[in-house]
Amino acid sequence: MERWAIHPSPRDGELLESWILRLSQANLVSTGSLVNELRFQSVIGARETISHEAFQRLSVASGATVQRIREAHLVTYAEATSRAYRALYTIPGRLKAASAVHLKWCPHCLASDSVPFLRVRWALELTGFCSAHHTVLQDKCPHCGAYFSFDVSKDAATMMECDRCRGSLLESSACGTTNGFDHAIDFQERVLALKTDETVFQTEAIPIPSEAFVRVVQKVFRVVSRIPSARALSRFTNESFRSRVHLLDDVFSLHLRRVNALSITAWLFGATLEQLAELSSFVRSCVSEEAGQHLEFAISLSLQRLQTTEFDEMEYFA
Repeated sequence: MERWAIHPSPRDGELLESWILRLSQANLVSTGSLVNELRFQSVIGARETISHEAFQRLSVASGATVQRIREAHLVTYAEATSRAYRALYTIPGRLKAASAVHLKWCPHCLASDSVPFLRVRWALELTGFCSAHHTVLQDKCPHCGAYFSFDVSKDAATMMECDRCRGSLLESSACGTTNGFDHAIDFQERVLALKTDETVFQTEAIPIPSEAFVRVVQKVFRVVSRIPSARALSRFTNESFRSRVHLLDDVFSLHLRRVNALSITAWLFGATLEQLAELSSFVRSCVSEEAGQHLEFAISLSLQRLQTTEFDEMEYFA
């Protein structure tokens, strides 16, 4: 395979799909044509592993080292961690011919980039916010509501335009506020910083294995994410909850439901036994049966975290 005439290098922290899109733009070919020329297997970026031969072909064509390309691949990014963390490193969908992967982005980051690109960390399931700008990540066009997708069957489009209406993706939607989300952003960053089995959280006396901690975070987050709408919890009058949890209108958006779930999970991991008992009582009396079942399970997991020696005295997240 020969070197392409134009081959921009991947940016630090860039998602592989983003770089593939920029390569197709630079060479004036569709993304699908470029993927076919590289003879990639059916999936890029999802959970399947890309072969070493495919990485080598891309390396020859682009001039980037195989190691640099691997760093942009979501699966490789995940495999650098332990098995417990791997489940957190997922994207909502698969990348196959004639199918699309919905991606998240920060409009402020894209606007400030000399070369706009999508970050690997934005594709992580547990990432709901941009920590640099303290904004909620977007997954829909602020003008027409279309998802921003990487689709191998489409023609190359600019990184900053909606595929449907060509509106600018640099404008923030109404959900871009972060009022009340500081606690959740801090929690997100601390969890995502855990990448090895050796890392532990330290309380006053008890070291907490990070792998065990992330397993519980994963369970609670995914349980809370199943709640059809978290808006009912806005009536929960606990002072700690009201000051730290800000809930967005989430009924029709999986992304916003996950943002809400992250905010609620962050609070649960800083809550005391008394606060969890108060929330449990509220759930039984004021929340729908389906949402109540999910919340009760999440609360029970949080209680286990507080009642075992492994997760006792979680002052680090208080």
